[in-house]
Amino acid sequence: MTARAKDVGMLECSTRSQSMSRREFRAHADHAQSSAHKIGRASGILRALVLLASSLLTSAPNAATLDLRDGLLHGASDVDLNGVPYDVEFVDGTCVALFDGCATGEEFMFSTPAEARTASGALLDQVLLDTEEGAFDTIPALTAGCGAIGQTCLILTPYSRFHHGRSNFVTVDAALNGPLFDAGFGHSLDIRFDLRDDSETVWAIWTLVPEPSTALLIGIGLIGLRSQGRPARLLVPGPDRHSSPHDKRR
Repeated sequence: MTARAKDVGMLECSTRSQSMSRREFRAHADHAQSSAHKIGRASGILRALVLLASSLLTSAPNAATLDLRDGLLHGASDVDLNGVPYDVEFVDGTCVALFDGCATGEEFMFSTPAEARTASGALLDQVLLDTEEGAFDTIPALTAGCGAIGQTCLILTPYSRFHHGRSNFVTVDAALNGPLFDAGFGHSLDIRFDLRDDSETVWAIWTLVPEPSTALLIGIGLIGLRSQGRPARLLVPGPDRHSSPHDKRR
């Protein structure tokens, strides 16, 4: 083969190699553009989720929602205690049966007189009211556990335990609801006393409500972790990624 023929063969091989490099370059460029669009969409979703979580964190608490069954008030949800939402349920029974043995006082949601008094005040101000759903302030008998006889209703929020001789007592704050006046006051009773035997007294079982933004923030974190776990490939190789045979010989 003559020197001219060799040069022509090497030129054709170099041209084909450069053509392949251009096709690969175009494919990588398209892939990078698609990845960039996906990242842009994901960033937009993350921004929207962050804004939504921020609005939930700064929004004012909602009004308490009454738990009504068969015309009786059994409790409420989203009761605001100093900006913290709680659910509350009115239940008859003994402290031992309802509060995991009522052994140490750690079974109670609140642990100080001030906390329990705040809870009683919230019941009187947010739950035990005369509304379109019922006259729960002026007719205490409409509260579950308070029966249809008495003119008042005592709702007990426990917060501590103590011993006196051979007896064990629970200390509570009582929300007194009646048609003439409402009040909160301290009280104590034997841990085995069954409120089903008292038609004017009922326990308040409180439960802390998780913040609505907690699940949302967890979701944002999971999206971020997934994005970090699968990074987009934005580096695009140039058309000289594959050298031609002519270049190799150099």
